[in-house]
Amino acid sequence: MKWTRPAVTLWIAAMVLAHDHVQAGDGGVAAEAIVRVRADDTLVRQVSAILERGRTSPSAEKEVVRDLVALGPHSTRTLLAILSGSVEPVDTDPASMPLGALRGAESSLFDALRRFPPAAVSDELVAASRGAPLSVRLVALKILGETADATGPDAWAAILADVPSEDLARAFVAGPVEDCLTAILSRHRAAAERFARGAKSLDPRLAPAAARAIAKSAAPRAMDALVALLNAGSQPEVVAAMGELGAACGARPPEWALDRIRRAIGGNDVRLARAAATAISRLGDANACPMLIDGLAAVDGQLATACNAALARLAGGDRARTPDDWRAWYVEETGWYDRHANDLLLQIGERDPASALDAVRELCSHPLYQDRVAAAVAALLARPEPNVAKAAAVALGELGSRTALPALVDALTHPAASVREATRTALRRLTGKDFPAESAPWKVALGL
Repeated sequence: MKWTRPAVTLWIAAMVLAHDHVQAGDGGVAAEAIVRVRADDTLVRQVSAILERGRTSPSAEKEVVRDLVALGPHSTRTLLAILSGSVEPVDTDPASMPLGALRGAESSLFDALRRFPPAAVSDELVAASRGAPLSVRLVALKILGETADATGPDAWAAILADVPSEDLARAFVAGPVEDCLTAILSRHRAAAERFARGAKSLDPRLAPAAARAIAKSAAPRAMDALVALLNAGSQPEVVAAMGELGAACGARPPEWALDRIRRAIGGNDVRLARAAATAISRLGDANACPMLIDGLAAVDGQLATACNAALARLAGGDRARTPDDWRAWYVEETGWYDRHANDLLLQIGERDPASALDAVRELCSHPLYQDRVAAAVAALLARPEPNVAKAAAVALGELGSRTALPALVDALTHPAASVREATRTALRRLTGKDFPAESAPWKVALGL
């Protein structure tokens, strides 16, 4: 994929900001630590000549990329130096400076880097980033995001080693840092699993950025990776990312992880408690209601507000109540579920369509245990009667449980067009995404 002009402009802006930040001595890695490449270096001259041919003959783009690839992966550091503006001019030979040939050639350089063996490029980028300032590391991350294989998360962490926490928090750094890891996880199904295996050894300073990137990727094993980060240390950003991922694609952590998030609502870390209250409701965990109700009395006003919003989300509507009101509601809902839910869930499985749909309507009017209800309703999507399958799709869209997403995507193959369209509408409502009523694009978008 070639860069668009706005994308190149934004990237260069971020690179320049980082470069200026380091050159000004504003914290970060010392500028003198970078090993620069001289403009009279043999590889620099070769790249300059290749790019110059492309500049004078726009139709020769394929030949330019071919000739750059022929230089081999050991040229990665040179290409990184050129892209990051780290080539030292030679005062005695101004004509040797190749940056004039670089204008408009970024796409050719990236095309060549994408054709090198991924592992070799990653190794070169890691080696070149040791002691380098942010300006170089940001470009290295951009290259890594477009070239890495499933081992990319390891290189990502290595490139960011020893970058100060205050730099990682800067917006122009956080964006490229997260985008790189998101791209790797989105492209390689095995990358999230590999990340999960090494989560305990990850620098804790990188955990917030990693968590946000994992959630954005919505990769098939993304929740496993977040659970591994949670096990390594319950940071607010990790908990928040678990809620975001659950809301986006219906992924659900194991019970022990849910229990840890529930207990954090009443813990001493207020930032973690706020994140936990929001995340637990986005994960649809009805068992957290008692902790959330207790949280309404928190001294911290933001935590009390977060608990009230979480309860409203679980209750299926916007409402603000007193702790006593919420307790009465919770007792009423759990009592109703204990008395009626099992019979209604069995009724859903009956062959009589009218009876099954009556049960669906009654269960959907009590959304507290929406995930359990959604699992039962989702089974109706496979029914051959179009009216039953369509009604199930509509109900799932209204219920709001993302746990039904896989079943809804499978229902896009239903023989009845009315069912497929109702299913698409439900998916759009649950995810905010919009694709045709076909399973393939939805599977890719949701990481299924």
